[in-house]
Amino acid sequence: MAEEKKEIAIKIDEKNLPSAKWTKELQLVKDIVAKGCDETEFKLLVHMSKVYNLNPLKKEIWAVKYANKPALIFVGRDGLLRIAHDSGKFGSMETTIELEEDTRNPNIKNPYYIRQPISATCSIWKTNYDKPFKTIVYFDEFDRKMALWKEKPKMMLGKVAESQCLRKAFNIHGLYVPEEMPEAEPIKDEQNGN
Repeated sequence: MAEEKKEIAIKIDEKNLPSAKWTKELQLVKDIVAKGCDETEFKLLVHMSKVYNLNPLKKEIWAVKYANKPALIFVGRDGLLRIAHDSGKFGSMETTIELEEDTRNPNIKNPYYIRQPISATCSIWKTNYDKPFKTIVYFDEFDRKMALWKEKPKMMLGKVAESQCLRKAFNIHGLYVPEEMPEAEPIKDEQNGN
């Protein structure tokens, strides 16, 4: 028997949201980026979207529901960067990666050898501060041994450093990038098998 879909009724003041066209599509938002979330968790997603002016239909912010746990609200690093740019106080950002020492025999060439990162450092300059905000993250604390972490470890660690530094510099709370979180099994969408 097919389960009836309940319409989600959430009042949103669109005058204060320059990019709130997505709010006319709340059921679509729930179906696409908040699968399995209860009404309270969905309201939190909508609230965080409004607070930080992020569009869930552009995948700037989304929720993931884990079995027997509250949903987590995620944002991409680019969503955090958008918040920084929208503040009008973003100056610049620099990220460096420290790599492990190359201890291979210099006479043996292996084009597939990838030096693993040790740490990533991100510095962010704001237009209203004279010193940068700086964050250092370490590979052994974040490596999840998953496909992208194996294929592009420097890129992934850099994203974590940038995300943490952006949150620190722009006072962003309650939003995390998936690269920072331990892997957990999201609940399955029984209707679609996802």
